[in-house]
Amino acid sequence: MDRSSLTQYRPVAVLVMCVIVVSVAAVGVAQASAETDARGSPNITDSGDTENLFSFENRHSISNIEIRTDNEKSSGGNVTLYINLIELRNANIDLSEVAIGDTEVRNGRVIGTNKTRNDNQTIHKIKINQSNTSNPIQVDSVQLAGVNGTNGKKAGDIQYRLGIADANSTVGYKDLESDGQIRQSEKFDFVDGSITVRDQATASTTLRKNSRTSVGVTVSKVVSNANSTIVLANENGDILSYKSRTVQELSSKNGLSLNTSTLGGSFNVYLIPDSRVGTQLDGTDKDTLDQIKQSAVAEDEFQMYLGTVQFNNQEYESRRITNITNITSEVRDISEANTPYIVSIHPITADGEIIYSDYIGYSNVLTGVNDGLTVPVRNISGDRGSIWHSNRYAATIRLAPRQKVGEPVNLNSTYLLPNSDIKKQFIEGGVSDSSDIHISNVHSSQVGSSEVDRLFNGTKSDRDRVYSGEVIGYRNELSQENGRVKFGVNCDRRRRLRASFELSLTRHC
Repeated sequence: MDRSSLTQYRPVAVLVMCVIVVSVAAVGVAQASAETDARGSPNITDSGDTENLFSFENRHSISNIEIRTDNEKSSGGNVTLYINLIELRNANIDLSEVAIGDTEVRNGRVIGTNKTRNDNQTIHKIKINQSNTSNPIQVDSVQLAGVNGTNGKKAGDIQYRLGIADANSTVGYKDLESDGQIRQSEKFDFVDGSITVRDQATASTTLRKNSRTSVGVTVSKVVSNANSTIVLANENGDILSYKSRTVQELSSKNGLSLNTSTLGGSFNVYLIPDSRVGTQLDGTDKDTLDQIKQSAVAEDEFQMYLGTVQFNNQEYESRRITNITNITSEVRDISEANTPYIVSIHPITADGEIIYSDYIGYSNVLTGVNDGLTVPVRNISGDRGSIWHSNRYAATIRLAPRQKVGEPVNLNSTYLLPNSDIKKQFIEGGVSDSSDIHISNVHSSQVGSSEVDRLFNGTKSDRDRVYSGEVIGYRNELSQENGRVKFGVNCDRRRRLRASFELSLTRHC
């Protein structure tokens, strides 16, 4: 038990002259004197036990408070117990509706409760009539009802501040605080948390040909200041899996995955402090799920999908491809496969990274299964274009919530469908597939300006991407007869210079 006083008591020197044969009794008197002021006022000899407060609870309790009064009186004494909740308020817990609830007292009875404001602090008061002052008042339990931790922030080492005074005196909480007569309860924590799970696919295609992710649910983020268990349940209330993690494991950057045998549909995850987890978590019993919901400090709901993109290698003779054909796509759920989505085409860098900001093309809004899909080549603004060089591309699934099937898509309202793997969590590329598009009609060695893919003027840089297979032209604006121009091809800041070359130019009149 961890209890401390707000001030240090001074030792009582008058006991030094006691003879050794009564030293045991003398020590007891010294302790009592340290806790009782000169007027023989009542004092708190045990400032109470507490348990952690959870964000879903609306009441908290203090137990095992012991109060002693002047033992020269035999009966009839009234005392006032003060309880200050300032440390709960400091944790951003709403205390506006808090009131003293059920209070169990031995050797006394509660004859009144109220609360007052003191220096912007709310002080709760319990007036107790003591049955016999020869024995201490034992407050077995004080219930604080109306606690609202919805917006509370995680906090540790919280303590209630307690004071006691003769109910017939003019001594109030502020007087007790000034005299160093405030005691503190056992420490406890306010346990809160959050859990985030994104809508996601699993058992779905990846950039690697003929491969799918292993079935699993990826939990994006968990925050908790207590060892906790994460429980996964489907929309029917069946508990599918759960994992327990320590605070240190939850705060690490290592991913967290949960097993599931169900593909598609709505799921819920619950974050439960281990101290609140029941003995039985497996099963489909409705009472078990209700208990989980009541004990959870946080929960989230998400959707699971099965996604497929098949993007086969293709070869064209034309140098100006305006449509990419023969793509198969699927997004499957248990809601009659009516989730709106699109297929988008993007370039891939030499080290396999998809450049999502560059749209080679994208479909209109789709649902369900689509075989032999044709995707028009167009940019992010919707302007039609063409592919004129061989390259490697990725086809990805992007969800398009609340958009209508068959209509042009609003790209700003779409997002990549994450692809979850039980071992690797979210994999690069989402639900995707890659394809090599080969243009067989290549340029001859004699290139006219109409056949140049990218034309540079003077020393002006061109920030557009340059792809393998492109024909690059340079307009000579040098005033001298002969000259040399050096070109560099760079990737972004994370990569080194990829290539550099020089052109020897001879000016002809």
